[in-house]
Amino acid sequence: MEDSGCVFCDIVHKRADSYMITQNEYTTTFLDSSPIAEGHMLVVPNKHVITVDQLDNREAANELMQSIIGAAHLLVKAGVCPDYSILQDNGEHAEQDIKHVHFHIIPRHANDHVHFNLQTNSNAQQEEMMRNIYNKLKTTNGGL
Repeated sequence: MEDSGCVFCDIVHKRADSYMITQNEYTTTFLDSSPIAEGHMLVVPNKHVITVDQLDNREAANELMQSIIGAAHLLVKAGVCPDYSILQDNGEHAEQDIKHVHFHIIPRHANDHVHFNLQTNSNAQQEEMMRNIYNKLKTTNGGL
């Protein structure tokens, strides 16, 4: 399945230019055209899937994870960076900009001025809230 209006599907099917690093049966890795840092890569499944929870092929999901690890390994081995961040958003409220699963592999350096300001939610860490969400997750069928 592909979405004809999806830039990532266009890259996967070579209808759009990219700096493709690797491609296999399940995934494609390429340089981000709007990088946060030099060497910023994206890893995408070749099948058009909008959010991670919609990945229904275990082999494709495993290959996606291997491609993410491989991209990170490549950045370090090539001397692009000593460290990296991996980011991934799912859905509108998570600020997913392109509606195709994609993982950002972002090279990191000392004093690179890249900051992710994720603050702890004090309400969510309260014992009652933790217990409620724990019970909800443990009693839902079809999970992990």
